[in-house]
Amino acid sequence: MRIGIDARLVYYNPAGIGEYIVQLVNALAKLKTEDEFVLLQSRKDSKTIIEENGFQRKSLWTPSHNRFEQPALSFEISRLGLDLLHSPDFIPPFRRNCKSVITIHDLAFLLYPHFLTKESAHYYGQ
Repeated sequence: MRIGIDARLVYYNPAGIGEYIVQLVNALAKLKTEDEFVLLQSRKDSKTIIEENGFQRKSLWTPSHNRFEQPALSFEISRLGLDLLHSPDFIPPFRRNCKSVITIHDLAFLLYPHFLTKESAHYYGQ
């Protein structure tokens, strides 16, 4: 199976979700599976998360938390031949030609919307 992992937040936010992504990738490497993992990283990120057989880095132009993120990311991943896409940062691309898994780390944006900026409320309300 060819599995894509949206790892762009490792560059933009190395703590929190970024750290979750790094730990997830390291744990997946220990499984010694025949699956192929495509790590979707920011083009600005010069660091490779892991150098193991079965892991491939793909640089993406689409930045995280951008108002055009969903359609732009849809276009970028459409040619990768993924069987599954994991979106660990709440928001998946609009259109996917594969199955997807979304990790929701917390629901604070639903419980406390008055703490959000207008931009954040729009982003998490997608």
